[in-house]
Amino acid sequence: MARMCFGAHILRQQEAGITDYTSHAQQDYQQDLTCMFAYAQSKGYFRKGTAARHLIPRLANITPRSRHDKIALVDEFVQHYESVQCDLLFIKDIITVNPQVDLDVVTTIRDCLSALHLSLAKGVKWRTIMPYTPLPKACLPMLRDFIANPKHFRFFGDLTHTVVDLETWLNPPPP
Repeated sequence: MARMCFGAHILRQQEAGITDYTSHAQQDYQQDLTCMFAYAQSKGYFRKGTAARHLIPRLANITPRSRHDKIALVDEFVQHYESVQCDLLFIKDIITVNPQVDLDVVTTIRDCLSALHLSLAKGVKWRTIMPYTPLPKACLPMLRDFIANPKHFRFFGDLTHTVVDLETWLNPPPP
């Protein structure tokens, strides 16, 4: 995923007419990105180290003015990532644990999906990074199937477009 993320970043740079990185710089960035994503995958959260301070603003195409701005930007990204991660895990738990759909489950799923959709809709600057992060995205097809189930469709059928938006924002674009 790190290679795909950096490849997409390079493609966006080329489309914008920005010069390429040297092969040495590309290797360094990919290695840092791999370490950053591997750490997030194994520990469940992003380390706010030097690699994150250099890579996250670059991948988001944001030019911070100072070290303090970089740290604030990384903190904002990590907070956004953790919020999305918690929402996805919560949705997965509700879908897999609760076979019965009652009013509480309907309300909870609707509220959680609305909050997640709003968070991702507002997080436009993170859309170039989020698809490549180790989020528990396996719950999105489960959610789509859960909604498509005839027993649940009457409660959640209007949320189909919301799930499509979530999948679009959280999955890498097709090659």
